[in-house]
Amino acid sequence: MASRKPSSGKKHPNKFIVLVFATLALACIALTHTLVHASTNESAEQNPVPLWPSAPDEPTHRVIISTDYYHSMIGLWPESDPDGLDDTQLEEWGYANKAYYLYGDDGVFGTLRALFVDSPAVVHVVRAGAPFSTRSTQPPVNQFSFRLSHQSWLALREHLEDQLASTTVIQRTVNTLWYDATVPYTMFYNCHDFTADALRAAGIPVETTAIVFTRNLDRELARLSALDTRASAK
Repeated sequence: MASRKPSSGKKHPNKFIVLVFATLALACIALTHTLVHASTNESAEQNPVPLWPSAPDEPTHRVIISTDYYHSMIGLWPESDPDGLDDTQLEEWGYANKAYYLYGDDGVFGTLRALFVDSPAVVHVVRAGAPFSTRSTQPPVNQFSFRLSHQSWLALREHLEDQLASTTVIQRTVNTLWYDATVPYTMFYNCHDFTADALRAAGIPVETTAIVFTRNLDRELARLSALDTRASAK
């Protein structure tokens, strides 16, 4: 009978090493978010004329943010429909990795490249006749509403348009126009950062930490939306 090889008594550290690296990666993500957007927050705090919330009895424009498990989009209506009554006029802006979302490079290597390598990004503008929150098939789905002053609404529109590297449409799909974006896509700057930056441009002080994940962005948007509702009710 063959003798059994004695155990060395050493434990394999593979799982422990993976856990350590995952923890370090998450810490780096949170730190990077804080550093990348610190200057944006400082400039907003130094703005002597706050854009948000709107003053009592000031004319406002309705803006919505829709989120699902993976994505977030900003919805605006034209100036002629400040209350957002006609969804056929709704225009939603989003941001994505170009190869992954537009060209379908969503395999293992495509996903890793999208997350960890600065890659070309796109801004997509959707006119689907209904908010993203009603079209998404990736729950949980949420929608948050804000009332912006005219100046704040103009600042938001200007910021979004500034995210286009060119006004040339690079591709048209159903209800959607795709444009090259000015900022490359990585895990450290994704669609949630795009959404948060746009809201900051409108004067809404979105916190920068831990918005990689939708649930954290949802909590922040819920907090700010509640403040907006209370301010509008005064």
